[in-house]
Amino acid sequence: MVGDAVNKSGAEIPVVWKTKQDVALRLMGTVGCRLLDQLIDEAKKMAAKDRWELNKIEVDYYDDPEVDWEYMMVILDFGCPRAEAEPLFWDGFLKNVVGFIDQELVGEAKDIFLTKIHYDFDSDP
Repeated sequence: MVGDAVNKSGAEIPVVWKTKQDVALRLMGTVGCRLLDQLIDEAKKMAAKDRWELNKIEVDYYDDPEVDWEYMMVILDFGCPRAEAEPLFWDGFLKNVVGFIDQELVGEAKDIFLTKIHYDFDSDP
């Protein structure tokens, strides 16, 4: 992971696993876990470069039994109002991080990336 990625306040951007990492390995395999690591690293780099007020990145497991669908959720927790966080998430993270990685993938890796990793954000009110 990126050791020197800091947020706007100069604090290290932590990654908080809300589930065990072996759950991600079971769900996505080594290919998916490498993609998840890459995604988190790139998000931290962009947050540091653009000085986002990003408090932390959470990773959690979700299981929707109604449609038999499991996935990992990456949640960016911003320390700014929703009106400021929303464009950082949509234009900064989804477009420039997720979109960039997605363009580089093919085959199994692309399928895992598109179906097993999803995204959301939180912000201060």
